[in-house]
Amino acid sequence: MKYRRWYDHLMARAFGRELDGYSERHHVVPRSLGGSNAKSNIVRLTYREHFLAHWLLTKFTTGREQIKMLHALHRMGNAESDDKELIVAGWQYAVARKAQRDAVLGCIRSQETRAKMSASNIAAPRGIAIDGRSPRSADECARISQRNRERVWSAESLAKARVSQLGKKDSPQTIATKSKAQTGRTHPSETKSKMSASATKLWADRRAHRGANLVNAVLSFGA
Repeated sequence: MKYRRWYDHLMARAFGRELDGYSERHHVVPRSLGGSNAKSNIVRLTYREHFLAHWLLTKFTTGREQIKMLHALHRMGNAESDDKELIVAGWQYAVARKAQRDAVLGCIRSQETRAKMSASNIAAPRGIAIDGRSPRSADECARISQRNRERVWSAESLAKARVSQLGKKDSPQTIATKSKAQTGRTHPSETKSKMSASATKLWADRRAHRGANLVNAVLSFGA
């Protein structure tokens, strides 16, 4: 396979080479695939070469090994350290994000694992420990909330999200689980005020929209 040949050529060129300036250590056989920390399994690469090496690894691996390499490639576009200022080009970010998506879509989870993940997502933000694990701290919940508020969705992403939810209904089991998570839950006064203001604005906007439609209909009829 050409991708494997390209990878082997890149590794062979890197062995015994001295690089000026910044470089990164790379395991020829990745640790997650059984590689060791032996000197014979480590080379020095430029950042561009390192990114390319991990991209090539996603091309000739298969199955679980490929999923691991896809996750590794995604981390390449997001990792930061104290000794460098990471600058990721647009094409690198796009490749890394697609790698993460392919890794998630390619990972088939059992019904038991799905049930645990669902229970964790529903209960953990509310401070409920699951399967002996500690609940999320207030700081962690605040960081997640802030990140979600600042997230900007593209028009394409919003359209896909709407389509994915059309006709979708929760199962009785899911409804019961959500209801249990909400039972007895109380909101602080500040949160209640925000919820009330949001609901008031929502209904005001809807009434204004209906009023505008009615005026347009009357004007159109009169014309």
